[in-house]
Amino acid sequence: MVGFTRRSRWRSAFGALLLALFTSTAAVSAASPAPNLVPDAAGASISNPALGAGLAAFAQQYIGYPYAWAGNTPAGFDCSGFAEFVVLNVAGYDIGHGLAGQTTAGAWVAWGAWQPGDLVFFQDTYQAGLSHVAIYIGDGLIVHAENEATGVTVSRLTSGYYGPRYWGAVRVGG
Repeated sequence: MVGFTRRSRWRSAFGALLLALFTSTAAVSAASPAPNLVPDAAGASISNPALGAGLAAFAQQYIGYPYAWAGNTPAGFDCSGFAEFVVLNVAGYDIGHGLAGQTTAGAWVAWGAWQPGDLVFFQDTYQAGLSHVAIYIGDGLIVHAENEATGVTVSRLTSGYYGPRYWGAVRVGG
């Protein structure tokens, strides 16, 4: 019974330490602005608008290019390869080809607060769960490597197909 009491106290102390560490880390993160951010008129942090506009403009140059499963070059793109290619060529860093990893490539963006260049994610497209990424280009539109029939194309984010499948968005560099 004595060993059980010591173990319980140790676990309680360890749990309290983890909670304090997590709470202080969250407070520091919330107080520290992310790199490359500028305040908007309301004082909220937004990423560099020039970067976002550059991502959107660069992506649109590839409308009509072919789709290729696992592709990340102009010879053929899949959705995450297209996002990887655009960010690498405009921002200068590789966000990887994995869709799940790309969701951590920037700051979370609330529904409807999209800006050009944001990566927009969808679920339940060709498979259950997170399954598609596009680049927001403004006015409710996304550019993405959709499928073999359409290649890189523009779609409405809130269309009957993509709207219900919306998963979330991140602002690269934010």
